[in-house]
Amino acid sequence: MGIFGGMMKMFSGGGRAACTSILDASYNRIRDLNPGTFERYTDLQYLYLAENMIQTIEPGTFAILTNLEAIDLSYNALTTIPVELFNLPLLRNLYIYSNNLYDLRTDLESIEKPIRAPLQLLNIADCRLGSVPDFGILPELIYCPDVVNSTRDASDFDECNVVRETKVLNEKATSSWMIVALSILACLVAFVVLLYVCHRRNAKSTKDVQKITLSDVKPSEENGNRDTLLSYDKT
Repeated sequence: MGIFGGMMKMFSGGGRAACTSILDASYNRIRDLNPGTFERYTDLQYLYLAENMIQTIEPGTFAILTNLEAIDLSYNALTTIPVELFNLPLLRNLYIYSNNLYDLRTDLESIEKPIRAPLQLLNIADCRLGSVPDFGILPELIYCPDVVNSTRDASDFDECNVVRETKVLNEKATSSWMIVALSILACLVAFVVLLYVCHRRNAKSTKDVQKITLSDVKPSEENGNRDTLLSYDKT
């Protein structure tokens, strides 16, 4: 188990920590992590490990944290990103800036693309990168902080920005089309209702006219028949 300074007791001991969703272990002297470090904290959603001295993270350390949504590994002494982080099904925010990652192209070749994690924020600024690593297409990514590295080739970062801008434009276009479609549908419904009201009104007017006509004609016919009968009797 790693050196956690004053936090050793919290990470040691058997049993499972009851429903711990947030763990902040920042500003300590943690040097290494292993698969047993978080075995009692499988419900973690937010894990903060910034400002430590983490150099080594053994494979499988984060694999059990399937509920993890955000992790901060900034300001440590890491030379690579644990590949298993990209397989966490709910991980949205990954902060790993200010580490000595250098060039991650070789280290991350084993990543299956597209990655499983639905990353929305990926911060790898100030990591002495020679180029932006190839993480593949990140369809959920909505925030790409400006790179503060000795970047020789920023084409991948530019592509990231293009993907983000395209997604925003597509969402706006979809929203606009939905508004237009709903407006047209509302107009059609209003038009149909108006036609129905006019039809009912015209039908009622026609019935009223027919009633008036019949009431006027019937007495005249009766008077005519009566006059005919009287004249016949006189003769």
